[in-house]
Amino acid sequence: MQIYSWLGHQVRGLQIFVHSDRIPPKHSFSSLIERTQIMPYPDFINKFPGIDVPFPEDVVHTAVVQSEAGLVAFFTFHKDMVLPPHSHGAQWGTVIEGEVEFTIDGETKTMKPGDSYSIPAGVEHGAQIKAGTRVIDVFEEADRYPIKR
Repeated sequence: MQIYSWLGHQVRGLQIFVHSDRIPPKHSFSSLIERTQIMPYPDFINKFPGIDVPFPEDVVHTAVVQSEAGLVAFFTFHKDMVLPPHSHGAQWGTVIEGEVEFTIDGETKTMKPGDSYSIPAGVEHGAQIKAGTRVIDVFEEADRYPIKR
């Protein structure tokens, strides 16, 4: 009988579970994390259609999946960008890489990889986004942005 044990580790608020019988005895959890690199979005995601946002493509690249229930957007920011304050339906997102300084309902926080945010419908928010940042945003409004076909 094989006995399984799990090691729980917290990294920037993200709970990570590692199956301990997969870590060779001479390796520590931190050595595994140090060797982990952030992978770019796979090609099949980059081939999703883009959306019509009011920013040039040399500033931000978009790829989306849309359903009747909502819109999932993969953003890659190539240059520093300021997103002016605005509001719309509910939005949830997570930072994959880089840094976003969000101001949501008057409160400013810096979000880094692994951080997520939830913006209720109608709440004003804006951001300063650093070049090299990648985020995934989910919008409750399926038609939040027109899709480029």
